[in-house]
Amino acid sequence: MGKSDGHVTQRRILTAAARHVGKHGPAKLTLDSAAAAAGLSKGAVLYHFKTKDALIAALLTSVLDGFDEATDAIVERSDVAQGGYAAAYAQASFDPRNNAPEAAAGLLAAVTNNIELLKPAAERHEDYQRRLETDGIAPDVATLVRLAADGLYFARAFKLAPPSDALTEEVLQILLSLIEISRSVSD
Repeated sequence: MGKSDGHVTQRRILTAAARHVGKHGPAKLTLDSAAAAAGLSKGAVLYHFKTKDALIAALLTSVLDGFDEATDAIVERSDVAQGGYAAAYAQASFDPRNNAPEAAAGLLAAVTNNIELLKPAAERHEDYQRRLETDGIAPDVATLVRLAADGLYFARAFKLAPPSDALTEEVLQILLSLIEISRSVSD
């Protein structure tokens, strides 16, 4: 199996496992269920993920990497220096593609199966916080943006009374306005 074939198969397994967790819950995730969901043999899954924890860790890393890619893409398209990362963080967090139940599958599976698997997520969030605090706007505003964005993420991902799309858009616009105000005060 070539390197790209292996990557495609890993992606297939991770996507199927995320859907499975989104549909059946994290307690039902097994290597067998991941294999069945991906339409592969258990041996094929074991080739890529030696243990259930390895599968969950890869699922969580995939979610975090996807969020980072979305945020970085927004930053790259922006011509704003001060507060650009804070705005991108909010926009990426409020994007339904990044906070659907399937997107949080790795997080949910880690919490349910082995809390130690959350360490990379905690480290990543420490990096996000550092980056926000040095984004050229007031650190308290940047932190407020992160906490609001994370709150929306969890509300949507875990179906905890998520706001309507219209209200979500209004909240995003308020956060972006706060960033703009902090940017103008910092000048």
